[in-house]
Amino acid sequence: MGLSLPKDYCYRCHQSIGKERPSHSGLSFDSCADVGCHNFHDNRALYEDYLVRHADEPMVVATAFRKISALGDCPSATRRTSNGPSATPSCKECHERETSSWLGGRHGMRLAAEMSPMTPGQARLAMKPQVRDASLSCGSCHGGDSAGPKHMQAPNKQPMWTQVEACLSCHDDQHSRAYKQSSHFSLFRKELDHKVAVGSGVTCATCHMPRNKDEDGNYSVNHNQNHNLRPVEKMVRSVCSSCHGLPFVLDALADPKLLANNFSEQPTVHIASVDFAVARH
Repeated sequence: MGLSLPKDYCYRCHQSIGKERPSHSGLSFDSCADVGCHNFHDNRALYEDYLVRHADEPMVVATAFRKISALGDCPSATRRTSNGPSATPSCKECHERETSSWLGGRHGMRLAAEMSPMTPGQARLAMKPQVRDASLSCGSCHGGDSAGPKHMQAPNKQPMWTQVEACLSCHDDQHSRAYKQSSHFSLFRKELDHKVAVGSGVTCATCHMPRNKDEDGNYSVNHNQNHNLRPVEKMVRSVCSSCHGLPFVLDALADPKLLANNFSEQPTVHIASVDFAVARH
């Protein structure tokens, strides 16, 4: 996962694991951190008790989960600009958590370091060439034609549409381009047309900007897209398990073809972690 560690790092202490657990006999010494196994930076969904507890879940466990915050008038909207860092201070007056998380992610990290704003041209992922030099700010997604929340909404646009178009207006990698051919997008379109329950559709923001619930029951949106992106197992509990059963999720996240085509097919990879845990239990 991009860390500078020797491939036999785990093996140094766990050389006898093949004898202690028959399920691990014959496994490669450098496979411990494979998707669905022991990723030491994210074991929130990979520890044995959790695997056993969710072993019998079906592919789909829920059909709607997204929480939409109430929209209202923004007292700082008249002082907001659609481009540039000047949007951030005024937005922070009402959206402190969102602003803080945004500054911690790749979109806002340069401003957090008191540098010039991030631009799509500085990204490592493929981006639309026409926005290469655009300065990223709150207004980049929530203003102008992207139709963000009510107080930043362009005429005749649906507020939820920003959760797709704001992202795809810049991102041009294979995963992003495949989204509109996915079942997630199909459900989202049906939701906009009131053909399925609210929260049934899955947008870019559903997975990469999940809602957080505090102790008072209030929801905020995590605007730090890095938070659950690497390693991919971080998405298991915070996002994927809200709708899908654990065995399906682990298989899907381990399939590079599905990551590329935005989960438009069934997994062709099987992760044995759940099988191992159940057999041992």
